[in-house]
Amino acid sequence: MSNGNTTNSKRHFLYRIDYAPVSVKDILIKMKNLASLMVGLAYYSILYDDRKLAKEVYNLEELVDFLNLQLIMQASIATRSAKDAKRMISVFRLASAIDKISNAAADIAAIAFAKRRTKIMASAITSSRDMIARIKIRQGSSIVGKSLREIHKILDIVFDVIAVRRNNRWILEPKSDLIVKLNDVLIVRGSEEAIELLRNAANDYKEQRKAMELLDKDIINDMIKLKEISELMVYLAYMSIMTRSAEISEYVLNLEDYVDNLYVKYMMDSIKSKSNLPSEDIVALLRIATATETIADAAAEIAEIIVRGLDPHPILTDVIQKGLEQIISVKVPKVLNNVKVRELELENYGAHLLAIRRNSEWIVNPKGDEVLYEGDLLLIRCYEESANSIRQKFSKR
Repeated sequence: MSNGNTTNSKRHFLYRIDYAPVSVKDILIKMKNLASLMVGLAYYSILYDDRKLAKEVYNLEELVDFLNLQLIMQASIATRSAKDAKRMISVFRLASAIDKISNAAADIAAIAFAKRRTKIMASAITSSRDMIARIKIRQGSSIVGKSLREIHKILDIVFDVIAVRRNNRWILEPKSDLIVKLNDVLIVRGSEEAIELLRNAANDYKEQRKAMELLDKDIINDMIKLKEISELMVYLAYMSIMTRSAEISEYVLNLEDYVDNLYVKYMMDSIKSKSNLPSEDIVALLRIATATETIADAAAEIAEIIVRGLDPHPILTDVIQKGLEQIISVKVPKVLNNVKVRELELENYGAHLLAIRRNSEWIVNPKGDEVLYEGDLLLIRCYEESANSIRQKFSKR
Protein backbone atom coordinates (compact mmCIF):
# COMPACT_ATOMS: atom_id res chain seq x y z
CA MET A 1 0.00 0.00 0.00
CA SER A 2 1.32 3.46 -0.91
CA ASN A 3 1.57 6.30 1.55
CA GLY A 4 1.56 9.96 0.57
CA ASN A 5 3.32 10.97 3.78
CA THR A 6 6.64 9.15 3.79
CA THR A 7 8.00 11.01 6.82
CA ASN A 8 5.78 9.19 9.30
CA SER A 9 7.12 5.88 10.54
CA LYS A 10 3.76 4.79 11.94
CA ARG A 11 0.71 4.38 9.76
CA HIS A 12 -2.76 5.08 11.13
CA PHE A 13 -5.48 3.08 9.39
CA LEU A 14 -8.94 4.51 8.80
CA TYR A 15 -10.81 1.20 8.84
CA ARG A 16 -11.05 -1.47 11.51
CA ILE A 17 -11.33 -5.09 10.40
CA ASP A 18 -14.50 -6.52 11.95
CA TYR A 19 -17.08 -8.98 10.75
CA ALA A 20 -20.09 -7.46 9.03
CA PRO A 21 -22.89 -9.30 7.21
CA VAL A 22 -22.05 -8.04 3.71
CA SER A 23 -22.19 -10.22 0.60
CA VAL A 24 -19.01 -11.08 -1.29
CA LYS A 25 -20.64 -9.86 -4.51
CA ASP A 26 -21.40 -6.41 -3.06
CA ILE A 27 -17.85 -6.09 -1.73
CA LEU A 28 -16.37 -7.07 -5.08
CA ILE A 29 -18.60 -4.64 -7.01
CA LYS A 30 -17.51 -1.80 -4.74
CA MET A 31 -13.83 -2.74 -5.08
CA LYS A 32 -14.07 -2.82 -8.88
CA ASN A 33 -15.88 0.53 -9.09
CA LEU A 34 -13.48 2.23 -6.69
CA ALA A 35 -10.38 0.94 -8.49
CA SER A 36 -11.70 2.18 -11.83
CA LEU A 37 -12.53 5.55 -10.28
CA MET A 38 -9.11 5.80 -8.66
CA VAL A 39 -7.18 5.43 -11.91
CA GLY A 40 -9.05 8.36 -13.47
CA LEU A 41 -8.69 10.51 -10.36
CA ALA A 42 -4.98 9.68 -10.07
CA TYR A 43 -4.24 10.93 -13.58
CA TYR A 44 -6.36 14.01 -12.90
CA SER A 45 -4.49 14.77 -9.66
CA ILE A 46 -1.14 15.05 -11.46
CA LEU A 47 -2.57 16.67 -14.58
CA TYR A 48 -3.89 19.59 -12.50
CA ASP A 49 -1.40 19.34 -9.62
CA ASP A 50 -4.20 18.68 -7.11
CA ARG A 51 -2.69 17.29 -3.91
CA LYS A 52 -6.05 17.16 -2.12
CA LEU A 53 -7.41 14.82 -4.74
CA ALA A 54 -4.20 12.77 -4.65
CA LYS A 55 -4.84 12.37 -0.93
CA GLU A 56 -8.36 11.17 -1.72
CA VAL A 57 -6.82 8.51 -3.97
CA TYR A 58 -4.70 7.35 -1.01
CA ASN A 59 -7.78 7.19 1.20
CA LEU A 60 -9.62 5.18 -1.43
CA GLU A 61 -6.67 2.82 -1.73
CA GLU A 62 -6.90 2.12 1.98
CA LEU A 63 -10.64 1.51 1.59
CA VAL A 64 -10.01 -0.99 -1.24
CA ASP A 65 -7.38 -2.76 0.90
CA PHE A 66 -9.89 -2.95 3.73
CA LEU A 67 -12.60 -4.30 1.41
CA ASN A 68 -10.18 -6.94 0.13
CA LEU A 69 -9.56 -8.15 3.69
CA GLN A 70 -13.30 -8.05 4.40
CA LEU A 71 -13.90 -10.13 1.26
CA ILE A 72 -11.37 -12.75 2.38
CA MET A 73 -13.14 -12.98 5.74
CA GLN A 74 -16.61 -13.30 4.19
CA ALA A 75 -15.48 -15.81 1.56
CA SER A 76 -13.70 -17.92 4.17
CA ILE A 77 -16.87 -18.16 6.23
CA ALA A 78 -18.85 -19.19 3.12
CA THR A 79 -16.36 -21.92 2.14
CA ARG A 80 -17.45 -25.27 3.55
CA SER A 81 -15.93 -27.81 1.17
CA ALA A 82 -13.13 -28.38 -1.33
CA LYS A 83 -15.63 -27.69 -4.12
CA ASP A 84 -16.56 -24.34 -2.55
CA ALA A 85 -12.88 -23.48 -2.14
CA LYS A 86 -12.15 -24.19 -5.82
CA ARG A 87 -15.05 -21.98 -6.92
CA MET A 88 -13.76 -19.19 -4.69
CA ILE A 89 -10.33 -19.13 -6.37
CA SER A 90 -11.69 -16.96 -9.19
CA VAL A 91 -13.18 -14.54 -6.64
CA PHE A 92 -9.89 -14.22 -4.74
CA ARG A 93 -7.95 -13.81 -7.99
CA LEU A 94 -10.23 -11.01 -9.19
CA ALA A 95 -10.09 -9.25 -5.82
CA SER A 96 -6.29 -9.48 -5.76
CA ALA A 97 -6.03 -8.01 -9.27
CA ILE A 98 -8.38 -5.15 -8.42
CA ASP A 99 -6.31 -4.42 -5.30
CA LYS A 100 -3.20 -4.20 -7.50
CA ILE A 101 -4.95 -1.72 -9.81
CA SER A 102 -5.84 0.47 -6.83
CA ASN A 103 -2.22 0.33 -5.60
CA ALA A 104 -1.03 1.37 -9.06
CA ALA A 105 -3.46 4.31 -9.04
CA ALA A 106 -2.02 5.46 -5.70
CA ASP A 107 1.50 5.24 -7.16
CA ILE A 108 0.43 7.50 -10.03
CA ALA A 109 -1.21 9.97 -7.64
CA ALA A 110 2.01 10.12 -5.60
CA ILE A 111 3.53 12.24 -8.37
CA ALA A 112 1.25 15.10 -7.29
CA PHE A 113 3.21 15.29 -4.03
CA ALA A 114 6.48 16.16 -5.79
CA LYS A 115 8.06 19.33 -4.44
CA ARG A 116 8.28 20.81 -7.93
CA ARG A 117 5.24 20.62 -10.16
CA THR A 118 5.64 18.31 -13.13
CA LYS A 119 3.74 18.85 -16.39
CA ILE A 120 4.80 15.72 -18.20
CA MET A 121 1.33 14.12 -18.17
CA ALA A 122 -0.56 16.88 -20.01
CA SER A 123 0.15 15.67 -23.53
CA ALA A 124 -0.40 12.00 -22.69
CA ILE A 125 -3.76 12.42 -20.95
CA THR A 126 -5.24 14.98 -23.34
CA SER A 127 -4.26 12.76 -26.29
CA SER A 128 -6.08 9.71 -24.92
CA ARG A 129 -9.35 8.40 -26.40
CA ASP A 130 -11.33 9.25 -23.26
CA MET A 131 -10.56 12.76 -22.09
CA ILE A 132 -10.58 13.74 -18.44
CA ALA A 133 -11.45 17.38 -17.86
CA ARG A 134 -11.89 19.77 -14.96
CA ILE A 135 -14.97 21.96 -15.41
CA LYS A 136 -15.97 24.70 -12.98
CA ILE A 137 -19.58 25.91 -12.77
CA ARG A 138 -19.22 29.68 -13.08
CA GLN A 139 -21.52 32.70 -12.81
CA GLY A 140 -23.94 32.78 -15.73
CA SER A 141 -24.01 29.01 -16.20
CA SER A 142 -27.26 27.62 -17.59
CA ILE A 143 -27.01 24.37 -15.62
CA VAL A 144 -26.87 25.73 -12.05
CA GLY A 145 -29.65 24.09 -10.04
CA LYS A 146 -29.99 21.21 -12.51
CA SER A 147 -29.39 17.56 -11.65
CA LEU A 148 -26.79 15.55 -13.55
CA ARG A 149 -29.64 13.54 -15.08
CA GLU A 150 -31.31 16.75 -16.31
CA ILE A 151 -28.02 18.04 -17.75
CA HIS A 152 -27.60 14.85 -19.79
CA LYS A 153 -31.08 15.36 -21.28
CA ILE A 154 -30.81 19.12 -21.82
CA LEU A 155 -27.46 18.96 -23.60
CA ASP A 156 -28.22 15.61 -25.27
CA ILE A 157 -24.69 14.37 -24.66
CA VAL A 158 -23.10 11.46 -22.83
CA PHE A 159 -20.41 12.04 -20.23
CA ASP A 160 -19.37 10.53 -16.91
CA VAL A 161 -18.94 12.74 -13.84
CA ILE A 162 -16.44 10.78 -11.77
CA ALA A 163 -16.16 13.32 -8.95
CA VAL A 164 -17.44 16.70 -7.78
CA ARG A 165 -15.55 19.13 -5.58
CA ARG A 166 -17.86 21.34 -3.53
CA ASN A 167 -15.97 23.88 -1.44
CA ASN A 168 -13.25 21.70 0.13
CA ARG A 169 -15.22 18.45 0.01
CA TRP A 170 -15.00 15.78 -2.69
CA ILE A 171 -18.13 13.88 -3.73
CA LEU A 172 -16.97 10.64 -5.34
CA GLU A 173 -19.24 8.59 -7.60
CA PRO A 174 -22.01 11.27 -7.61
CA LYS A 175 -25.55 10.02 -8.21
CA SER A 176 -27.57 11.17 -11.22
CA ASP A 177 -29.90 13.21 -8.97
CA LEU A 178 -27.03 15.36 -7.64
CA ILE A 179 -27.92 19.05 -8.07
CA VAL A 180 -25.12 21.13 -9.58
CA LYS A 181 -24.31 24.31 -7.65
CA LEU A 182 -22.40 27.50 -8.47
CA ASN A 183 -18.60 27.05 -8.09
CA ASP A 184 -18.83 23.25 -8.12
CA VAL A 185 -15.85 21.65 -9.86
CA LEU A 186 -16.73 18.60 -11.96
CA ILE A 187 -14.20 15.98 -12.95
CA VAL A 188 -15.61 14.65 -16.20
CA ARG A 189 -14.68 11.84 -18.56
CA GLY A 190 -16.00 11.71 -22.10
CA SER A 191 -15.44 12.64 -25.73
CA GLU A 192 -13.86 15.98 -26.62
CA GLU A 193 -17.12 17.16 -28.19
CA ALA A 194 -19.23 16.28 -25.14
CA ILE A 195 -16.78 17.95 -22.78
CA GLU A 196 -16.74 21.17 -24.81
CA LEU A 197 -20.56 21.36 -24.83
CA LEU A 198 -20.62 20.83 -21.08
CA ARG A 199 -17.88 23.42 -20.58
CA ASN A 200 -19.89 26.00 -22.54
CA ALA A 201 -23.01 25.26 -20.49
CA ALA A 202 -20.95 25.68 -17.31
CA ASN A 203 -19.68 29.05 -18.64
CA ASP A 204 -16.18 27.79 -17.94
CA TYR A 205 -13.07 28.62 -19.92
CA LYS A 206 -10.69 26.11 -21.40
CA GLU A 207 -7.29 25.91 -19.76
CA GLN A 208 -4.56 26.62 -22.27
CA ARG A 209 -1.67 24.21 -22.03
CA LYS A 210 1.66 24.69 -23.74
CA ALA A 211 2.86 21.89 -25.98
CA MET A 212 5.55 19.77 -24.41
CA GLU A 213 8.62 20.82 -26.34
CA LEU A 214 11.07 19.34 -23.85
CA LEU A 215 9.83 15.78 -24.12
CA ASP A 216 10.54 13.50 -27.09
CA LYS A 217 7.41 12.67 -29.09
CA ASP A 218 8.37 8.99 -29.04
CA ILE A 219 8.30 9.00 -25.24
CA ILE A 220 4.88 10.70 -25.20
CA ASN A 221 3.53 8.21 -27.76
CA ASP A 222 4.85 5.25 -25.77
CA MET A 223 3.31 6.71 -22.59
CA ILE A 224 -0.06 6.95 -24.33
CA LYS A 225 0.30 3.38 -25.61
CA LEU A 226 1.16 2.06 -22.15
CA LYS A 227 -1.81 3.84 -20.60
CA GLU A 228 -4.36 2.86 -23.25
CA ILE A 229 -3.23 -0.74 -23.76
CA SER A 230 -3.14 -1.46 -20.02
CA GLU A 231 -6.68 -0.08 -19.67
CA LEU A 232 -7.84 -2.05 -22.73
CA MET A 233 -6.35 -5.20 -21.18
CA VAL A 234 -8.47 -4.75 -18.06
CA TYR A 235 -11.66 -4.51 -20.13
CA LEU A 236 -10.66 -7.51 -22.25
CA ALA A 237 -9.88 -9.51 -19.11
CA TYR A 238 -13.36 -8.72 -17.77
CA MET A 239 -14.78 -9.78 -21.15
CA SER A 240 -12.96 -13.11 -20.97
CA ILE A 241 -14.72 -13.79 -17.65
CA MET A 242 -18.15 -12.76 -18.98
CA THR A 243 -17.86 -14.84 -22.14
CA ARG A 244 -15.71 -17.70 -20.75
CA SER A 245 -13.52 -17.07 -23.81
CA ALA A 246 -10.10 -18.73 -23.82
CA GLU A 247 -9.31 -16.84 -27.03
CA ILE A 248 -9.78 -13.41 -25.45
CA SER A 249 -7.89 -14.41 -22.31
CA GLU A 250 -4.96 -15.61 -24.45
CA TYR A 251 -5.09 -12.29 -26.30
CA VAL A 252 -4.76 -10.48 -22.97
CA LEU A 253 -1.68 -12.53 -22.09
CA ASN A 254 -0.17 -11.75 -25.50
CA LEU A 255 -0.79 -8.07 -24.85
CA GLU A 256 1.02 -8.42 -21.53
CA ASP A 257 4.13 -9.56 -23.41
CA TYR A 258 3.77 -6.55 -25.70
CA VAL A 259 3.41 -4.19 -22.73
CA ASP A 260 6.46 -5.73 -21.03
CA ASN A 261 8.60 -5.01 -24.12
CA LEU A 262 7.14 -1.51 -24.52
CA TYR A 263 7.75 -0.87 -20.81
CA VAL A 264 11.45 -1.70 -21.14
CA LYS A 265 11.77 0.49 -24.25
CA TYR A 266 9.95 3.37 -22.54
CA MET A 267 12.17 3.13 -19.45
CA MET A 268 15.35 3.12 -21.54
CA ASP A 269 14.19 6.02 -23.73
CA SER A 270 13.19 8.06 -20.68
CA ILE A 271 16.59 7.57 -19.04
CA LYS A 272 18.51 8.27 -22.26
CA SER A 273 16.36 11.22 -23.29
CA LYS A 274 18.35 14.20 -24.56
CA SER A 275 15.58 16.61 -23.61
CA ASN A 276 17.41 17.77 -20.47
CA LEU A 277 14.43 16.91 -18.30
CA PRO A 278 14.69 17.73 -14.57
CA SER A 279 15.22 14.71 -12.31
CA GLU A 280 11.67 15.07 -10.91
CA ASP A 281 10.22 14.55 -14.40
CA ILE A 282 12.43 11.54 -15.05
CA VAL A 283 11.27 9.95 -11.79
CA ALA A 284 7.65 10.73 -12.68
CA LEU A 285 8.05 9.13 -16.11
CA LEU A 286 9.47 5.96 -14.59
CA ARG A 287 6.82 5.83 -11.87
CA ILE A 288 3.99 6.16 -14.40
CA ALA A 289 5.50 3.40 -16.54
CA THR A 290 5.80 1.05 -13.57
CA ALA A 291 2.22 1.75 -12.46
CA THR A 292 0.75 1.14 -15.92
CA GLU A 293 2.76 -2.07 -16.23
CA THR A 294 1.31 -3.17 -12.87
CA ILE A 295 -2.21 -2.56 -14.23
CA ALA A 296 -1.36 -4.72 -17.25
CA ASP A 297 -0.11 -7.48 -14.93
CA ALA A 298 -3.35 -7.27 -12.94
CA ALA A 299 -5.36 -7.69 -16.16
CA ALA A 300 -3.30 -10.77 -17.01
CA GLU A 301 -4.08 -12.22 -13.56
CA ILE A 302 -7.79 -11.88 -14.28
CA ALA A 303 -7.44 -13.49 -17.71
CA GLU A 304 -5.52 -16.41 -16.22
CA ILE A 305 -8.73 -17.51 -14.48
CA ILE A 306 -9.92 -18.75 -17.88
CA VAL A 307 -6.53 -19.88 -19.20
CA ARG A 308 -6.03 -22.12 -16.16
CA GLY A 309 -9.36 -23.80 -16.79
CA LEU A 310 -11.02 -22.49 -13.64
CA ASP A 311 -14.79 -22.14 -13.65
CA PRO A 312 -15.51 -18.46 -12.82
CA HIS A 313 -17.83 -18.06 -9.86
CA PRO A 314 -21.36 -17.08 -11.02
CA ILE A 315 -21.22 -13.77 -9.13
CA LEU A 316 -18.35 -12.49 -11.30
CA THR A 317 -20.62 -11.73 -14.26
CA ASP A 318 -22.84 -9.54 -12.05
CA VAL A 319 -19.77 -7.83 -10.61
CA ILE A 320 -18.42 -6.95 -14.06
CA GLN A 321 -21.75 -5.72 -15.42
CA LYS A 322 -22.48 -3.42 -12.48
CA GLY A 323 -20.11 -0.51 -12.43
CA LEU A 324 -19.30 3.08 -13.29
CA GLU A 325 -18.71 1.77 -16.77
CA GLN A 326 -20.50 -1.26 -18.13
CA ILE A 327 -19.66 -3.92 -20.67
CA ILE A 328 -22.84 -4.85 -22.49
CA SER A 329 -23.46 -7.42 -25.21
CA VAL A 330 -25.82 -6.81 -28.14
CA LYS A 331 -26.55 -8.64 -31.38
CA VAL A 332 -26.54 -6.90 -34.75
CA PRO A 333 -30.13 -6.81 -36.09
CA LYS A 334 -31.09 -7.20 -39.75
CA VAL A 335 -31.47 -3.44 -40.27
CA LEU A 336 -27.78 -2.94 -39.38
CA ASN A 337 -26.47 -5.68 -41.68
CA ASN A 338 -23.47 -4.48 -43.76
CA VAL A 339 -23.10 -1.33 -41.65
CA LYS A 340 -19.54 -0.26 -40.81
CA VAL A 341 -18.46 0.19 -37.18
CA ARG A 342 -17.92 3.93 -37.60
CA GLU A 343 -21.49 4.32 -38.92
CA LEU A 344 -22.83 3.19 -35.54
CA GLU A 345 -21.52 6.50 -34.12
CA LEU A 346 -20.98 4.91 -30.72
CA GLU A 347 -18.88 7.91 -29.68
CA ASN A 348 -22.16 9.88 -29.47
CA TYR A 349 -23.08 7.56 -26.60
CA GLY A 350 -19.67 7.81 -24.95
CA ALA A 351 -19.20 4.16 -25.92
CA HIS A 352 -16.43 2.06 -27.44
CA LEU A 353 -16.68 -1.25 -29.32
CA LEU A 354 -14.30 -3.69 -27.61
CA ALA A 355 -14.87 -6.79 -29.70
CA ILE A 356 -17.03 -8.61 -32.25
CA ARG A 357 -17.85 -12.30 -32.04
CA ARG A 358 -18.65 -13.73 -35.47
CA ASN A 359 -19.46 -17.42 -35.37
CA SER A 360 -16.49 -18.81 -33.41
CA GLU A 361 -14.11 -15.92 -34.22
CA TRP A 362 -13.33 -12.92 -32.02
CA ILE A 363 -12.35 -9.58 -33.61
CA VAL A 364 -10.79 -7.54 -30.81
CA ASN A 365 -10.64 -3.70 -30.91
CA PRO A 366 -12.12 -3.55 -34.45
CA LYS A 367 -11.35 -0.67 -36.79
CA GLY A 368 -13.94 1.83 -37.98
CA ASP A 369 -14.17 0.29 -41.46
CA GLU A 370 -14.97 -3.20 -40.12
CA VAL A 371 -18.28 -4.35 -41.65
CA LEU A 372 -20.94 -5.79 -39.34
CA TYR A 373 -23.27 -8.63 -40.22
CA GLU A 374 -26.64 -9.70 -38.86
CA GLY A 375 -26.16 -11.95 -35.86
CA ASP A 376 -22.72 -10.60 -34.89
CA LEU A 377 -22.34 -10.32 -31.11
CA LEU A 378 -20.86 -6.97 -30.04
CA LEU A 379 -19.26 -6.27 -26.68
CA ILE A 380 -19.47 -2.56 -25.95
CA ARG A 381 -17.99 -0.49 -23.13
CA CYS A 382 -20.24 2.39 -22.17
CA TYR A 383 -21.35 4.61 -19.32
CA GLU A 384 -24.30 3.52 -17.21
CA GLU A 385 -26.38 6.45 -18.50
CA SER A 386 -26.13 5.35 -22.13
CA ALA A 387 -26.47 1.55 -21.76
CA ASN A 388 -30.25 1.50 -22.31
CA SER A 389 -30.00 3.82 -25.34
CA ILE A 390 -27.44 1.52 -26.95
CA ARG A 391 -29.58 -1.55 -26.30
CA GLN A 392 -32.54 0.22 -27.92
CA LYS A 393 -30.43 1.06 -30.96
CA PHE A 394 -29.72 -2.63 -31.50
CA SER A 395 -33.23 -3.84 -30.67
CA LYS A 396 -34.59 -2.53 -33.98
CA ARG A 397 -35.70 -5.24 -36.33
